[in-house]
Amino acid sequence: MKSAHFTNSRQKRQGVFMKAQYITATEVAEIMGISRSKSYQIVRQLNKELKAQGYLTVAGKCPIQYFKQKFYGFQIPGGERDVG
Repeated sequence: MKSAHFTNSRQKRQGVFMKAQYITATEVAEIMGISRSKSYQIVRQLNKELKAQGYLTVAGKCPIQYFKQKFYGFQIPGGERDVG
């Protein structure tokens, strides 16, 4: 994993700190005030929806923008709002 270390070091030297692109099930639990087991169920469901749309997913994590869209109704720029 030298490339990951190199990327992080380079970003720190350049003063660039990227925002997290994914939210973890643990963070979902904290934000929503639910149990971790329930938050993992939610993340699995969101990832199942994304996978059905042809996206790659990471177990236990969900793209933050998709989470916000589904739970707060925010529209992802360039995407369609999920009404149902």
